Amino acid sequence: MDNTTKPQLLKATLNWGLILGAASIAFTVILYIAGLITNKPASYVGILITIIVLYFGIKAYRDQYLGGTMSYGQALGAGVLISLFGTIISIIFTLILFTVIDPGLIDTALQDSADQMMQRGMDDSQIEQGLSIAKKMFIPMMVIFGTLSGVFFGFLISLVHGAILKKDVNPFEKEKVIE
Repeated sequence: MDNTTKPQLLKATLNWGLILGAASIAFTVILYIAGLITNKPASYVGILITIIVLYFGIKAYRDQYLGGTMSYGQALGAGVLISLFGTIISIIFTLILFTVIDPGLIDTALQDSADQMMQRGMDDSQIEQGLSIAKKMFIPMMVIFGTLSGVFFGFLISLVHGAILKKDVNPFEKEKVIE
């Protein structure tokens, strides 16, 4: 990778990471307004947003910055970077949502956890102990697991997109050398 490719990679992936982050924020706001912010099945739709944005982001990087050809590794790297930038933006917004805009969301999420513990047959003392630890660790764990899961799913999606979007140079179309 030469010195001009790295700035192009960062520019392209940052742009598409901003798009992914903005789309994720818009989706989160929709879930929040609809009262579905802690609804797991509804939040899975966000993966579809990531799939779509990563496809177009990797494709744009190939077509606009690499002249229409791209190796599998370049596609994978671009997808992971787009995911990383988009995840960071999304996590920052989620932190603001849970700590500034509506701090009561933490209690709602903890109550959902308590309900799940009750369904598993845990007694009240176990639930109390679990919730006290969860309340202290909620924000750090949200940042850590949110970032890791966002980049991990971006990696998995990029594995597939890389296979679809890679385009090797055709060896028969090389420039003819005049002897």
